Amino acid sequence: MHDDIERLLADDDEITPSSRFLRAVMDAVQREATAPRPLEFPWLRALPGLVATITALAVATRHGIGAWSDPASMAVFDEELRQIMALAAGLGLQWVVLAVAVTIVSALLPLRLTCGASPH
Repeated sequence: MHDDIERLLADDDEITPSSRFLRAVMDAVQREATAPRPLEFPWLRALPGLVATITALAVATRHGIGAWSDPASMAVFDEELRQIMALAAGLGLQWVVLAVAVTIVSALLPLRLTCGASPH
């Protein structure tokens, strides 16, 4: 078994593609190289999502500004925020946030150092 593998690996037979295969590959490469234009982002398909996002942000901002002026709604907001923070502390989410932050820093720091060190 070992000798068979050695014999197969020791063969210096050169593999050459057929001329028809080579011509087909080169034709495909030529077609790709002379493509009329690159793919474009589908702005028309993304437009409804962009409009919905902008509208939601505008409505949320308007309601947020209105809530700042009403002391009762601010008290409700503070109470809801306390409940959310208590739930997060009970689940240990602060450790998840810390792990995500450490991951982001450890991924971006080397990139920042290597990009900043290269001569321009």
